[in-house]
Amino acid sequence: MTKADIEGWVREYGPLVFAVCAKVLRDRESASDASQRVWEIVVRNAGSFRGHSKPGTWIYSIAYREAQRAAKKERRTRYRELLHAYRESDWRPVPAKSDDASAHRWLSEKCDSCLTGVIMTLPFKARMVFTFRYILDLPFGEIADITGMREDAVRQSAARARKTLAGFLENECGIFRPATPCRCGLEAYLDRASFRADMLALRTITRIARGLHDAGFPLPALGYWESIQKMCHKTAAPTL
Repeated sequence: MTKADIEGWVREYGPLVFAVCAKVLRDRESASDASQRVWEIVVRNAGSFRGHSKPGTWIYSIAYREAQRAAKKERRTRYRELLHAYRESDWRPVPAKSDDASAHRWLSEKCDSCLTGVIMTLPFKARMVFTFRYILDLPFGEIADITGMREDAVRQSAARARKTLAGFLENECGIFRPATPCRCGLEAYLDRASFRADMLALRTITRIARGLHDAGFPLPALGYWESIQKMCHKTAAPTL
């Protein structure tokens, strides 16, 4: 395969490669980066092309695989960013003077609620394990004392909860960038009174637990946190 052959492929199939990447990644800059990687793969593997199919078919398959790989990597990165922002923000809006205020405002307004919604799909004990581990960063042994679970069971519960959240963000949530419309349907749930009560409960539990932990006090057992959730649901219930 000569340099002239490769250059001919780039001229003929360049628009196809970019179109495939743009369709999967939905962002021109990301698509441009992925297209560049596609051609690097094509050049590196040109010697293995035997002509059993059209060059365009072979290049298309490379472009699609690379675009899917880039999208998966981007979703994982986005998941880590969202989880970090969710944990660190304490649900407070970022000041306007922030260097990346618009992105953080979007996270606060959209994804904090969505992540809370997904967390609330977990059973109460698993929800508390997730909260204590990934929001408050408590050690597994301390969480075991709070929940009355074995430490290995806490580790398994935390891993399952995180997998549930990651699975939603990587496979169902179509929001990777600000201004991308919500498509999963969770948004409709976020306006319900039950969700507002759940949000209040999670915020209250997190605030109290963080305050006690920072002050050096041991955290109460699971029943205490369950009573807070019930109280928040009662407080948030609409009056008739």
